[in-house]
Amino acid sequence: MDVDLAVLTLYPSKKKMLWMMLTSFAFSVGGMFIIQDGDVLGYACFGFFGLCTLVSGLMLMPGANYLTIRPDGFTSCTVFRTIDVNWLDVLEFRVLTVAGTSTVGWIYQPHYQPKARARKLAAAMSGVEESLPANYSVPAQQLVALLDKRRRIALEEGTAVRWAAGGIDLPSRWPAAQAPAKGE
Repeated sequence: MDVDLAVLTLYPSKKKMLWMMLTSFAFSVGGMFIIQDGDVLGYACFGFFGLCTLVSGLMLMPGANYLTIRPDGFTSCTVFRTIDVNWLDVLEFRVLTVAGTSTVGWIYQPHYQPKARARKLAAAMSGVEESLPANYSVPAQQLVALLDKRRRIALEEGTAVRWAAGGIDLPSRWPAAQAPAKGE
């Protein structure tokens, strides 16, 4: 079996999520001290960093964040919200750098219509129409190369067809080329 072609699921760093949660908690405690001093700014600090603590705690839960790369495309999940992207809809992947942090973004094919206005605005601001929320413990340039490779193989083999269009029955070098179960 070619390991490069296995259905692959990547996860973000738990250490970074835990660090973010603890740092946010410390700032929310600092906000409580500011409130005790009578400053209204303490409420904003406590509210914002309390929410950050809650969200980063949710991100530590199993199944909350992942990137799964399949024969027909990939699924990105952040805080239990998923987006599915088919290889047929992607024109190209790019490294996107925002505030010194690099991540992976992509541009959709011209035929792709969902969220057209939002994608146009995103492209005007960042140069990509959509991006992954994390690098899943892989440097951005390597993740772009991996996604490009998987997309190229799927397009060459014809496994990039939508599962509803019969992709399950296509012969493939991808092991276990079958539609993922709901929630995977």
